[in-house]
Formats: sequence, structure tokens, C-alpha cells
Amino acid sequence: MLKIIITMLLDLCYNKKSFCLLLALVISNLLFAQKKFKIELDAPCYINDTLIFAPLIIGNGFEELYQIKLKTSKNIIDFGKHFGFGKAAYQIIIKEKNIIEGEIDYPMPISIQFVNTKTEQIYLTSPFFLDTGYYKIRLPKMFNLYDVKINSPSNNEYSNFKKLFSALYLKPKEENNFIPLIDINEKEKRVAAYLKNNPNSYVALWEIIDDYVRYRYHYIYIDNLLLFSTEIKKTELFMKFQRKLNLEKMITVGSKFPNIQFDKENSLTEKDFKKYKLTFIDYWSTTCIPCIKAMPKMLEIYNNYQHKGINFITITAENEPKKIELANHILNRNNIKWTNFFDIHKEFKNKTGATAYPLQFLIDSTGKIILRVEGNLEAIKKAIDDNLK
Repeated sequence: MLKIIITMLLDLCYNKKSFCLLLALVISNLLFAQKKFKIELDAPCYINDTLIFAPLIIGNGFEELYQIKLKTSKNIIDFGKHFGFGKAAYQIIIKEKNIIEGEIDYPMPISIQFVNTKTEQIYLTSPFFLDTGYYKIRLPKMFNLYDVKINSPSNNEYSNFKKLFSALYLKPKEENNFIPLIDINEKEKRVAAYLKNNPNSYVALWEIIDDYVRYRYHYIYIDNLLLFSTEIKKTELFMKFQRKLNLEKMITVGSKFPNIQFDKENSLTEKDFKKYKLTFIDYWSTTCIPCIKAMPKMLEIYNNYQHKGINFITITAENEPKKIELANHILNRNNIKWTNFFDIHKEFKNKTGATAYPLQFLIDSTGKIILRVEGNLEAIKKAIDDNLK
């Protein structure tokens, strides 16, 4: 559409210098409106404090979906890049006047966050959408779960959209930023009904992505993706998310575990599973506190079952020398006696559709997946007992 408009204007512009000057301004504004945004942030209670400008929640493996580029300065720092965790997050040192400028490829949900280092209280605004254009935001002193009011197409849509299933959430407690969802099936049915009349909705697409990150895989997400328009389906955001869903659908209970080549010398293939009755696989990271805390429990399970034909393997999601050294230190400190592989080339992550850790698999001797869970060692233990019977 933009190309058609510009072509028409160029035809009118031919041999008309005054109109060409006007055309230059129009084209400039059209291009600005296509991807760029500018926010005037007023937060008088937080002058010289630091706020975080980032999506409310980003699942591991979903970092690439959040394409946001802010213009950095001495007061605006690329937080994710600075600390090397690859997530879209910016640190804003608040002054009397704060201008935040950047680019987006599509409307995207975002949140403004503050960590009180004295009380360890975390304040989060409710999600709002970054849209192209210019708008103002004013934050009160206590802004936990504060609804940011922005008059823009995506935010106006989101305001009405979330009313469709607001009754499916429990009322939040003041000290808790997590709002429990009562019924994911009913929510996604309502999202599907909305999509039948609004197939071009980025708001609905992001809601499905958010539900997946929070509540994990559900077959209904794939069904709902079919309801989007051809225009949305051609976007990089849609295609990347759909690939992740389809991959997890394939690597689930009852399917064959894929062959993994960690490096030139180390691999995990179907022949490795044939040596044992069952193989337990734990995928973890040095930044995952629940993973590390679970190691003593895993060691207990190992001591109870390893002599019964059960193989134990851990796979570490690290490829940097310092992180590998740290991982080995953690494993040694916890007396881990089984084989550990490092996912150097992210082949495990890519082939299994892993988007979180801890992630555990239980594989039978034929290479078939018996169980896939996230941090549920009791379920693993029960499944081992059931299969040994």
C-alpha cells in the first residue's frame, strides 16, 4: 500500500518543485510511521532511578521474536546486550525529561519495570503495545500492575480484547505480580472466536505467544494460528512462532527422540538408548536456579535407579568457556556422576524445540519419548516405576 501511495505522489510531483518539497515531507512521515516510535516518559518520582523497558515475559528460545531497537545514550543502555543474555531489555536512567525513540517491525507488548533494591519489591506496569507514532506516558509513584493509557490502534484494540476473558483470571494479590488463569481451554476458544472477525490482529497473535510462554504447549494454539490472515502468516513473527509450535508437537510423548550431534566426538543417537531400559535426560543452564536446586534430588533418584538399567544424562545449554567451566564446577559440587554434554551448537535446543529449563525427557530402549516435563521430578520418578513394573 505504501509503495502505491508513493508512486501516485511521484506521478503528481513530475516537474512541480513546490509539490516535490511537500512530497518529501509526506514520504518522510509515511516512512517514520511505518516502523518508528517516540515516547515522552514522565516519571517524576523516579528521577535518577533506573527503570527497565522490556517485555513482561520472554520464554527461553523466544528472544528472536522480540525485535525492538532503542536509540541508546548515556541514559538509555541496551541492558540485554550489556549483560550478554540476548533479550530485548533496556535500562533507562530517569531524568526530568525522557525521550525514548526506536524501531519495531510490528506492534509488540512491552512493560516498564522497577526493582526497589532496598525492599526487593518489583513494580511492573501491565503490558501495553509499542505502536508506531508519538505518545506520552506518565508513571505514578506506585505503578505495580498500572494500566498505561495510550491512544494508538493496537492499544485501543488490546483494551477491548482483554475484556473478552478477564473473568477467567483470578484477582491479583498486591504482593504478587502473577495473575493465575483459571481455564486456558476456554480462553483460547474465545481468542479463536475473536480471530474469525479479526484475522489481522497482532494483539491476538501476541496473546497466544504469551499463553504459550506462561502455560506451555497446547494443541489449540496450532488450531488458532490457522485463523490468521495470509498477511499475518507471511510475517517473520508468525512463521518463527509456528515453527516452534510444530517442532514441539513432533518432539512429544510417543514420538522418536531426534539424533543429536553435540560436537565431533559426542553425540546421542538411537543406539545409545538400546543399551538401557530407560534413559533420563535433563536439560539445564548455569543461570537456572531451579535446575541447580534440583540436582540433589536427581542424584537421589540416580542412586535409587541407576543399577536397575536406567541411564542418566544431563545436557547443559552453554557454549562459552567461562560458562562451561562454571557448569563443571556446579556438577562436581553436586557430586554428579553421570554423563553431561554441552549443547555447543544449540542442536539439542533446536531439534527438541526446547524453550525452557529445566526440561526433562524419559526415553525407552527404542528411542521413543515416554515423558516430557519441565522440572517435575516426581512425575519422572513415577514414570520410571510404572515402566519398570
